[in-house]
Amino acid sequence: MGRVCLQTGWGEVRRLTAKHFVIATGSVIAPPLSLRSTKSATSPAITRSRSRNFPVPHRAGRRAIACELAQFFARFDVKVTLIQRSSHVLKEFDADAAAVVESVFRREEIKLFTGTRLLDAHRKRKAQGRRVEQEGKRRCAEAEEILLALGRSPNTAELGLANAGVATEQGRIVSDSRMRTSAPHIYAAGDCTGPYEIVHIAIQQAEIATHNLLHPRAPRRMDYGC
Repeated sequence: MGRVCLQTGWGEVRRLTAKHFVIATGSVIAPPLSLRSTKSATSPAITRSRSRNFPVPHRAGRRAIACELAQFFARFDVKVTLIQRSSHVLKEFDADAAAVVESVFRREEIKLFTGTRLLDAHRKRKAQGRRVEQEGKRRCAEAEEILLALGRSPNTAELGLANAGVATEQGRIVSDSRMRTSAPHIYAAGDCTGPYEIVHIAIQQAEIATHNLLHPRAPRRMDYGC
């Protein structure tokens, strides 16, 4: 039987015992860049806003969320600047697809800086700005609002997984196609294990993990090619 210690917000520690465990703690917003002179919002805060005055996102990020919100605001006639550290947007995706997205962004008058290195941040009255280096030249972009879309990180930092023999890579739980971790009685599903942060995949992973711990003689495997 496996055991786990659960600490509540009131300092209470409870010990849980089970034959198997499934870790499904999800993910959290990736830590923002340390730029104390400016105030930045994250994607959840932007989408929850009820203000009728749409912010002007001057943003950093390469992931799909950054691209989605850039186009969303641009189509509401907001001037958008997308700052990209890598040479192309959507770094994890096909380069040809990324090139098409970039051409559409420029056609829709989204300012796009790729291959940049962040130098500093500043604030002038109502405007905030970022200074970056691109192709050896210093460039500056200013906006009313700054959105950091740097993706998400596995929510595993405080789980003490090493104590349970669960291996991780950069915080992400290592699991096989059966959703088993390096500890045979512990499974994982969702953003905490990856490889994709997509809710439908997380659901399927949880279904596979549950089936395999209930029916070990007839295991099922995740197929990410479907």
